[in-house]
Amino acid sequence: MPLSVWGLGGKVAYTFIKLRFFNLMQSCNQLKVNQDNPVFFMCDEFQEIVSANREGLSDLNFWDKSRSSKTAGIISSQSIASFYAALGSHDMANALLQNFRQKLCLRTEDPTTINFMENLIGRARVKKLSITQNQQYYSNTISDAREGVVDAQLFRELSPAQAVAILSIAGQSMDDVLTLLPIYAD
Repeated sequence: MPLSVWGLGGKVAYTFIKLRFFNLMQSCNQLKVNQDNPVFFMCDEFQEIVSANREGLSDLNFWDKSRSSKTAGIISSQSIASFYAALGSHDMANALLQNFRQKLCLRTEDPTTINFMENLIGRARVKKLSITQNQQYYSNTISDAREGVVDAQLFRELSPAQAVAILSIAGQSMDDVLTLLPIYAD
């Protein structure tokens, strides 16, 4: 049901299916079904159907407990800003995005997305060398400093087949630039 054809009707249908799926996965623990098999929820342009309310079932209160039902979410959107716009609240969007531990970011020029990724990856401790020189005096000073690990220039330099990855694997942080290989080629 393409949203370009079905509009609001398509969005309502997608949201109904998503919430029904959430309800079913939450009931797995009580019904003692599907205790061993992981289930994947995959959605492109997720900001179109994202919901975040504190009352009742929504993305805000499903994804923080989804691991107990062995549900893994794989979602994508054009930018972090699109989540802010869809939810109308930076705090709710950030709370929702925190539930997705693994993050891949393709080449972007969206400052909100770049800032989000920069803040998650953080700063690295580096040594800075300062050289002072005049006609009679010369000195070297080495000091500790912190610099951002990624920046807007890095995102602009990514090829279409690369992504910045923020991964947590077996309790270890694995942040890197990945080269993505297509599974299906045109």
